[in-house]
Parts: sequence; C-alpha cells; structure tokens
Amino acid sequence: MCSLAPPPDEIPDLTRVILPSRSFFLSWLEQTIPARLAAIEDAEEHHALLAGAAEGVRDMAVAAAIGESIQPFEDLAYLATAWDQPYRGIATYVRATTWKRFTANNFWQEARKWDDARFDVFAGFAGRNPETQEVVELMETLPLLGVSLDERVLDAMQAARDATLERLRSVLRSLGDDWRQFSPYQLAYKHGGLVLNREDMTFTTDDVEEITATTERHEPSLAVWTRAGRKQPIQADFNLDQSELVRYVAGSGRLVVTLCEAFVRSRIANIDALEFSPSGELRGLKPMHLPWTAWLREGDLEPSVWEILGAGPIIRWHSDDP
Repeated sequence: MCSLAPPPDEIPDLTRVILPSRSFFLSWLEQTIPARLAAIEDAEEHHALLAGAAEGVRDMAVAAAIGESIQPFEDLAYLATAWDQPYRGIATYVRATTWKRFTANNFWQEARKWDDARFDVFAGFAGRNPETQEVVELMETLPLLGVSLDERVLDAMQAARDATLERLRSVLRSLGDDWRQFSPYQLAYKHGGLVLNREDMTFTTDDVEEITATTERHEPSLAVWTRAGRKQPIQADFNLDQSELVRYVAGSGRLVVTLCEAFVRSRIANIDALEFSPSGELRGLKPMHLPWTAWLREGDLEPSVWEILGAGPIIRWHSDDP
C-alpha cells in the first residue's frame, strides 16, 4: 500500500479552478450553512416572543420566518443549476454565484421531471463535461485512475444510488410544492416587507358583491402584496394558523439546508483527495472518500448495505513496486 497515487494526467487549473472551488465549498460548510440554520432558528424564536404583539408586528415576524426558511431553496437551486448547466471555460462554481431572475423557479419546476442522468449529476454520482454537456458517470472514471472495487462494494453502491434517486425524487417533488406555495411570501418580505395591513383588507368568498356588517369574513394567517408582473396582486394563506405556518416552513427550510450540505460534501471530497506540497504543487492523490450515502437516512438502506458502505467507500492506493 502507498500513501499517495500519481495525480491524473489531466486536471483543471489549480489556481483558477481547484483552489477557488475548494474555498467556495469551505465557505458553504463553515459559513453559509451555519448562518442559514441560525437565521431560521432566530426567526422562529422571534415569532414566538411576539405572541402578544400587535397583529401587524406578528404578521411581519411570520413573513420574516418564511423569508429566512425559503432562502435555502434559492441556494440549492443555484448550486444545482451550476453543476447541471456549467459555463464553458470557467470554474463550475462561478455559475452558482451568478444571479438570474428565473434560476430558482426553473429549478423547482423542472426537478420533479428530471431523468436519472440529471439526478445522478445532482447527487454527485456523475458530472457534466463543461464543453459538451455530456454526463460522465463517476464509476466510469475510476478505472482511469487504476481503481477496481470488490463486487460486494459495487452492488452496495448501486443499491445506495437507487435509494438516493428514489428519495431525491420524492423530496424534491414535495419541496417544489413548498416553493410554489411560499416563494411569493419570501419575495414580498425580501423586497420591502410587503405585508398587507389587516385594517385595510377584507377577505370574503367570490360570490359576495357588497361587503356589509353581516358579510362573512375570512382571516388569513398572512397576506402579502406580490411582486409586479404576477397574475394576482395578493397572496394569502388560509390553511394554517401562524404558529403552524412558521413551524412547517421552518422544517422545510432546515431540510433544504441539509440537502445543500450533502450537495457540497459530495463535491469537496474529490478536491480533498488532492495532496499539495508546501509550495502549492500537486503531489498526488490521498486515499479518496466517496460520500456515496450522503443523501440517505438510516432507514433508506438495508443494514447489510450500511455495513459495507458506511459513510461511503474509501479508495486506498496500492503500489506494484516490491
């Protein structure tokens, strides 16, 4: 066994791609993810503390909780889009830092209809060639590094891949519904706190032509003005009370943060396998961890599969030299 394997013959530029990408991923793990979780928790606590406050104050606290909880939905959309549709001739992470108006909406509308190949890219089981957009399976590249895996490990990895795609299809479909339901409130909060004043509004059924003292009224948990260009100028929720609404959307937000973390960890593992000299030169490949089960919960795989894979197989290098 040897500690390092020779570096690949072809590798992206260290100063333009590899090291900036590593910094990007580390900033996510050490800054963005903790900050997103703290913001959701803070918004929940703030809403709870305002239980006896005026209606308008409570409404703004609910909008803030939605805003902080839905922001990770945008984050995941930008990460996924960058690796699914990378720019040519530039590091993939750069696209995740480039704002475009419809990136989040397009992602959450399309993800429910993805084929296996796009889910493989999302999960880190495959990547796209930036020049051709061709999907390249990770398992197909390992033999190029001289890697051979035991059949038991290969079967376990296939089981984990199948379970991952099944879970991601279900989770992204459900979260896509949450995005469609709650993103108008997030945008209203983010672009000026556009919460309706309850003293200025009355909600009734569509058949009411004139509002009188006896007209039946309906109170939303929250109502906001939508951004210009939407079909309806107002978005209101009548399904949950405010506490239920905050609790539900915060749970969805935390789930998306865990997906963002799995997305990042599934990429940075490849970079962490690189060994550099003190002067910054690439020396070779360290033992490589494949975070093949990063997306899964304990119940998603049989115990026998977990026993084989754990957090994912570790590839160690062997030398043919005596």
